[in-house]
Amino acid sequence: MLPAQLTVEFSQQGQYLSTLENLLTLFLVMLALIMIAMVPALRFSRQLTQPIGDMVSAVQRIRDGDLSMAIHTRAKGELSELETALRQMVAALADAQTELQQNVDQATQDLARDLGNHRDPEHRTGHGAQGSPESQPYQIRVPGQHEP
Repeated sequence: MLPAQLTVEFSQQGQYLSTLENLLTLFLVMLALIMIAMVPALRFSRQLTQPIGDMVSAVQRIRDGDLSMAIHTRAKGELSELETALRQMVAALADAQTELQQNVDQATQDLARDLGNHRDPEHRTGHGAQGSPESQPYQIRVPGQHEP
């Protein structure tokens, strides 16, 4: 009896095809995992960038003098704290603007009253160039300033 021999031949083309199939499968699995990971990443990105964009828009309106707008974003964490601080700043600016306008109005009334009290009858009749109200210098005193 002759010893039995078994000869196995592998086709290189078959191995190449199998390797390509494995690489394609690996590529598709990785692509699917990347797409799945992008969903929460995009959601997180929007949760972060949209409140920041809204606050930037609000700050620009404040810069332009609009203190009447309401700032409401769905920010969380530190961005929520920033939003609260921004709202408080707008309220403080509005209060300061109101107080400043009241002070200007009061100063205008005081100035008009003082000008009326400083004019004597000679000034009111308009006798001479020196007597005309237009020729008289007026001084405005600001509280806290020393006279020259």
